[in-house]
Amino acid sequence: MTKKGIALVSVLVAMVAVLMMALGMSYLAEANLSTGRNLAQQAVARQRAEAGIDHALAYLRVNPNFAETRSVSGNGYTGTITPLVPGEKYRIESTGTFQQARHAAVAEVRIEVIPTQRQNPLFGNGWISGGRITVNGGVDLHASRLHADKGYANLSGQIQVPSCAT
Repeated sequence: MTKKGIALVSVLVAMVAVLMMALGMSYLAEANLSTGRNLAQQAVARQRAEAGIDHALAYLRVNPNFAETRSVSGNGYTGTITPLVPGEKYRIESTGTFQQARHAAVAEVRIEVIPTQRQNPLFGNGWISGGRITVNGGVDLHASRLHADKGYANLSGQIQVPSCAT
């Protein structure tokens, strides 16, 4: 009879240990789900705040010169555009919210008029993206990279860009 009693106690102890491990894992899983939910909410709030910055930049593209603070708003964000130097420099503040999460984004923008450039016939192969490059005063791009199959060369031979890969 004592052997049967010891077996019963051993099985009960093992069952309690397995139950405790299962409870611990369920609490850990719930904590991970909660963390993931919070991170997802924060990501959406950040994206909404950045959307407010983009909205304000689009507003500045259309209305580049004003002296008083303006507001923009959209789905989950509000933003303000404050002129620091009217027509030239602005501060944009945007706040995005999603459920319990909140994110703020700030940008300072300087408006600079870049004159239209004529197409330079010296650039025949490849393409130019982004940026600011000035070649013989004829091409002026802001923050650019040159890409080519055979490179670029001007007629004077002063500038030659070998082929590059990105």
